[in-house]
Amino acid sequence: SWLDISALPPERQAKVLPYIRQWAAAGAGCTAADAFHGYSQFAALRDAAVVACQPHDFVLSPVSPVSAFAADWASPTNDPLRAMEHIAYTLPYNMSEQPAISVPCGHTKSGLPIGLQIIGRRHDDLEHGRRVAGQQYVGRFAGRTRSCGQRGRSPGFLQQFEVRRPKRCGQCQ
Repeated sequence: SWLDISALPPERQAKVLPYIRQWAAAGAGCTAADAFHGYSQFAALRDAAVVACQPHDFVLSPVSPVSAFAADWASPTNDPLRAMEHIAYTLPYNMSEQPAISVPCGHTKSGLPIGLQIIGRRHDDLEHGRRVAGQQYVGRFAGRTRSCGQRGRSPGFLQQFEVRRPKRCGQCQ
């Protein structure tokens, strides 16, 4: 925050990346009322996201509006005043405490991965993990495993979920 950066001695402030200093400086004129109002929007966003997703077992969404950006840029826009536009698809679920998993679902024409987000109901983390692992969404979208789970591996964290897999399908070698 600007409060933290402005409290640093000048020599330490100089070590903060210019992009971050400029991004944080936008909060320099923020009053306590502004900060409180901004913070209260987390609850409003959480409530809206939970209500919108509640009728569904899960929601599918892109992970990002862009597949990649220049490696020497700090964000897709490279503009500190528009630093968070690329998190528009993930932010509602982070703020609403809903479980979500991101998986590769395809590739751009240049071969870069495209991410798909699978979002579950709030406070349903364990069931969501089981559902994702059990239905092999990861394997279907990533093309890494067959429905029998014998070829390739799911990401390591999915192994913590107890999922009964069907017997080999005969297509696996």
